[in-house]
Amino acid sequence: KRLRGLMLLGGRSDYTPAEVALLNVPFVCCSYSNHYGTLRDEMYSSVSIEDEEEAYRAVMELYRRGHRRIAALVSRPDDRSISQLRYQGYARALADCGLPLEEGLVLCAGSYDIRDAYDAARRALNAGADFTALFAIADNMAIGAMRALHETGRRIPEDCSVIAIDGLTVSEYIHPVLATLCQPMEEMGRCSVEILLDLVEGRGTQRHETLPTALREGASMRQIEGQVMPCSWRRISTRPRRSMEKSCGNQIQYAMALLPSSVAELLRHKEDLHGVGVGLAVQDQRGVAHAVRGGTVRAAAEHRAGGLEVQ
Repeated sequence: KRLRGLMLLGGRSDYTPAEVALLNVPFVCCSYSNHYGTLRDEMYSSVSIEDEEEAYRAVMELYRRGHRRIAALVSRPDDRSISQLRYQGYARALADCGLPLEEGLVLCAGSYDIRDAYDAARRALNAGADFTALFAIADNMAIGAMRALHETGRRIPEDCSVIAIDGLTVSEYIHPVLATLCQPMEEMGRCSVEILLDLVEGRGTQRHETLPTALREGASMRQIEGQVMPCSWRRISTRPRRSMEKSCGNQIQYAMALLPSSVAELLRHKEDLHGVGVGLAVQDQRGVAHAVRGGTVRAAAEHRAGGLEVQ
């Protein structure tokens, strides 16, 4: 029988038109996109999470729990693939929080292998790397790092909080249970198959779907007492409408947890918040909280001014 279509479960993020021309059949990139390649959108389909944004969110989960010394465990920060995207989310989160990007806190494993991740974490810890929290770009890398932390006398989460991205089943059965942003794996697979069948049977065109993750809090993060969150404007997403329509509600729900109840109540009733380019920021030590939509619509609770101001 003749091959009619392909679903690629992981792969490179820098394909060229010449490379995919050899396939000569429709294909869907499941769990990744061609972010660093030269393919036009109409040449392929993809279903993935927003890797940079989800990494940003993971770091913010640590930051809002009071952590200021946050390390990142990556494959390489310049691999033109998922590791680079998630590293960029880490770096952007630090910048938005006013934290320096320290070379000594970026642990490079050179691969996604659990042993390489263990070795990278062990080297950093033996060299005296000072951090209270670790963001690992993948669950299995986090598991390797957790062993290194245990072997060097660091308790999780008492001495070091850990969060990752993936949602692998095995990470639910380690101690402590890993906090991670779970990819919607079943939904990604279903959506990829639907797109491919539509292409093969001539019912549809190329599509690019971005799906949200879900936080599994686990038991590997803790709140550091006495820390406050300085006010800083930040954009949660710059996704195009096709992605935002599916993920906007999830992003808003996450950001609401960071806002005072009075401001959250205000925003729940602002219908125009549900649109493209949603951005939200968090409260400072004086209770100032902000939200912005599309860079133009702004709602602010100015507790220090003694009232509510809407612009």
